[in-house]
Amino acid sequence: MDRWPHRWPAETFAEEADRKAIADLERLLAEAPDQPDINDTVRRRLQNAAPGDFGDLWKHIQVEAESREHDAREKLRTRARTESEALRKILEDQRAASAKRCKNQQLAFEFTEADRDQRIQFEQDRKHMTARLSEIDGEIETQPRDIEGLTR
Repeated sequence: MDRWPHRWPAETFAEEADRKAIADLERLLAEAPDQPDINDTVRRRLQNAAPGDFGDLWKHIQVEAESREHDAREKLRTRARTESEALRKILEDQRAASAKRCKNQQLAFEFTEADRDQRIQFEQDRKHMTARLSEIDGEIETQPRDIEGLTR
């Protein structure tokens, strides 16, 4: 009988324990003493039983894969909620800062004709901040929800 030639790609087995078990199995199979040839009757039985054996094992693999998928999805949902809450806080802080700036800008400034460019810039800033406040309100409603929606 030939020595065990097969190698599984290490990245197939994500967890360290899985990688170690595969490495141990490969080492043991490679170190196994030569066995006499298997007679044809036994070989046929093994070959006929292999699909059923594989099917039985595959059920367990599927259960484990589904469990890991569920865990991964739950971790993604938790992360999305955390990031959604953080984004909501950033937007609320930005809204508060913009509102404060708009309130401060509502104080009357007396611009002279020489300050014409400053007055124009001041008005543009005020309009932008007012518009930004409306945008932020919409973003607070949509963006955090969109982040959480990515994991559904």
